[in-house]
Amino acid sequence: MERVGRCLLQRRLDERKLSRREFSQRTGLSEQRISDIARKRFVLTLPNARFIAQVLGCTIDDLYEWLPSGED
Repeated sequence: MERVGRCLLQRRLDERKLSRREFSQRTGLSEQRISDIARKRFVLTLPNARFIAQVLGCTIDDLYEWLPSGED
């Protein structure tokens, strides 16, 4: 079983040359919420992860690093 590692949202935004403000406008999420997600202060629910992945044109798996259990 894997566990959630580092959030890759900022990397995905950078790849698409999207600012947090632009992404906020596209999704309706506040810039603060996007910042919290990117800093892993808030872990996405499955429906939110699916929505964000759809907006970014990626998969849910692309939003986080996935680490083997027991690895820091």
